[in-house]
Amino acid sequence: MRIFVTLGDLLLAKAVRQAPAEAACSIRTYYEYKCGQGMSRYRRSCTRHPNCTTTCTSWVWAGSCL
Repeated sequence: MRIFVTLGDLLLAKAVRQAPAEAACSIRTYYEYKCGQGMSRYRRSCTRHPNCTTTCTSWVWAGSCL
C-alpha cells in the first residue's frame, strides 16, 4: 500500500506547479531617534512590512538631547 502512496505523491508533484518559498516578516512599527545639530533630538516612525521592506516617515523634532 505504501508504494501506491509514494507513486501518487510523485505523480502529483510532477503535475502541480510548485510556488517558490518566500521570506515572510512580521509587521512591526517602531520609532528611531537621533541627535542632530546642537542638542536637538529627532524622531521618525518606521514600519516593517510582510515582504521584509521597511518604510520610514521624515525626521521630526522631538525635544532636546540630554
